[in-house]
Amino acid sequence: MSQKVGRPKVDRDAIWNLYSQKECYFCGKLNLAEAEKCSSCGKRRFKPMTPTKIARRLAISIPTVYRALKEKPEQFQPSQIATTFDEMAKDLKAFLESRIKGKTGRNVAYNFIRQLWNNAWGKKRFENLDESDIVQAVAYIKSNYPNQVRAKMIQLRFLIRILKVPEARTWLETHLKTTGLPRSVRRIDWIADTDFPSKMFQVIRPHAVSMMETDEEKLEIETILLVKIYTGIRTGDRNDERELWGTRIGEGKSPIQIINDKIMWHVYAKKAEEWDITFYPEIVREKLMKLMALRKHGDYLITLEQERARDVLAEACEKVGIPKMTLHDLRKVYGTWLALSGIDILIASELNVGWLDLNTLKKHYAHINVLAKGPQEYKKLLEKFPPQL
Repeated sequence: MSQKVGRPKVDRDAIWNLYSQKECYFCGKLNLAEAEKCSSCGKRRFKPMTPTKIARRLAISIPTVYRALKEKPEQFQPSQIATTFDEMAKDLKAFLESRIKGKTGRNVAYNFIRQLWNNAWGKKRFENLDESDIVQAVAYIKSNYPNQVRAKMIQLRFLIRILKVPEARTWLETHLKTTGLPRSVRRIDWIADTDFPSKMFQVIRPHAVSMMETDEEKLEIETILLVKIYTGIRTGDRNDERELWGTRIGEGKSPIQIINDKIMWHVYAKKAEEWDITFYPEIVREKLMKLMALRKHGDYLITLEQERARDVLAEACEKVGIPKMTLHDLRKVYGTWLALSGIDILIASELNVGWLDLNTLKKHYAHINVLAKGPQEYKKLLEKFPPQL
C-alpha cells in the first residue's frame, strides 16, 4: 500500500528560534534577546521579531506562525500569543510605525482600526474572517466616516495586510469595484522637479546601496530599485508567488531563467494577471544576471525583507530632501517616464508589467497633467527611455 503524502510540516524550531531574537532597528541584523547592542553595527535600538516578520522571513502565513507559537515550550510564554485584536496589537503598532512617520498619525490609524474591529467584527478571531466581514467593514466606514472614506479605506488595507489572509484583498477590491467606492490616489508630484532624475540615480540609488551591510545585499537593493523603475513590476508577495518578491529561479508562478543568454521572466500578478517582461535595459540585465548567479534553482530572486527595502528607500529620499517614497511609487515613476519619453500610451500599457485598464495608467501613474506644463529641460532628460544618467 502506497503511503499517503501530505503537506510538508512547518519547521516549528525555525519559528521559535526567530521569535526568541530581536532585530536591529538600524541594520536589520538579528540578535539574541539578551543582547544589549547589535553585534553588527553596535547600536542599541531593537525591534521585536513579530509573527508578521517571521512569516515574511519563512514565506509562510501569519496564522501558521501563531499556531506554531502556541505550541512552543514554556520559556516562550505561549499565553502571550493569540489571534484576537488585543493580542495582535503589537504587530499592528510595528507595522504602522514602518508606514506612518508621525506619532499622531499612527495613533489615529491604530485607534480607528481598533474601533472598526470591535464595532464591525466584535470579538471574532481573524482566521475566521470571510467575505461578508469585509463588506460589513466597508459599510461601517461609509456610514460613520462619509467625508473620510478614502483615508479610512487605506487604514482598512493596513489591517488586511497584517491579517495576511490572501482572499481578503480580493474580497475588498471586488466589493469596491461593484459598489463604485473611489480608491485613494497617491500622487508624487515632486517627480516633476527637473532635478529628480539626477537625484534618483546619482544620490538615492548610491545612498541606498551604501546602507547595506554585505556585497550581496548591496547588489540586491540596487537590483530592486532598477528593476522596479525600468520594468514597472509591482512589489508582490511570496505567499502567492506574485511579482518581484514572489519570483523564483526557474520555477513557480513567477519564474525567471536564462535561455540562450537571454533573461526570460514570466510574472504572475494581482487579479491573476500574467505578464512577460521583455524590455531590459543593459544596466538591469547586468544586475539581474549577477544576482541570479548567486541563487540556486528554486530559490527566491529577492531575499531581502520588504520592510527593510522600504526603510532604506525612505531614508535615501530623506537624504536628498524629498518626501518619503514607497516601493510602489517607483512603478509610478516608470509609467510617467514612459509617457514623457514619447512612447505611445497604448504601447506603454502593454510593455513589461503594464496596465490592463488605460484609465488606471492615466489616473494613478502617468502624471502628465503635472509634467506637461513643466520646464522643457525635464523632457530633454527623458528623450530616451531609460534616462542615461
